[in-house]
Amino acid sequence: MTQQANARSIWDEMIQPQNVVKELEGWAAKLEIEKQHIAKELRRIKEEHDAALERHEKEVAELKRKDAFFKESAIEGFSSNNYMEIVEKAASTYFNKGFNLCKKQIGLLRPNLNIQDL
Repeated sequence: MTQQANARSIWDEMIQPQNVVKELEGWAAKLEIEKQHIAKELRRIKEEHDAALERHEKEVAELKRKDAFFKESAIEGFSSNNYMEIVEKAASTYFNKGFNLCKKQIGLLRPNLNIQDL
C-alpha cells in the first residue's frame, strides 16, 4: 500500500501543477476576450466621439457664417437712408407728442397765456 500511496502522492504532485496551468490558461483566455471586448467598445466610443465632434464643428462653422451674414445685414440696414428717415420721423413724432402735452399742461396752469400758435 505504501508504494501505491507513494505513487498516488507523486501522481497528485504532477497533476496539481498541470491543473494550475490549465486554470491560469483559462483565466488568461477570459482576460484576452475581455480585453478584445473593451478595445472594441473603446473603438466604438471613439468613432461616436469623432462623428459628434465633426457634426459640432460643421454646426459651429454654419453658425459663424450666419452670424457674419446677419452682422453685415444689420450694418447695411443701419447705414441706409431709409433707416435714417424712419428714425427721424419716429423721433419727431415722439417729441411732438411730448411738446403738445407740455402745451396742454401750461394751458391748464396758465389759462391767460396764448401758446396755441407755437
